[in-house]
Amino acid sequence: MLKEKYNKTTEQISELFVRVCGDLTVVERALKGEKVDEWTYLEDLALSKPHDSSEFQWLLRSKGAE
Repeated sequence: MLKEKYNKTTEQISELFVRVCGDLTVVERALKGEKVDEWTYLEDLALSKPHDSSEFQWLLRSKGAE
């Protein structure tokens, strides 16, 4: 299990899971100390807006098209 392997609590791993959009591969990379892209709740909301909205455009500028 990840929590024993990396000495993290279930809460810490769950929070990381949310910040990396539910990708367990990325969770483990982050736990290994690799730099990974993380997302906030507000960034997730901006992603759901129309592409021409100011929110989406801000997200595009801050995170990039990838």
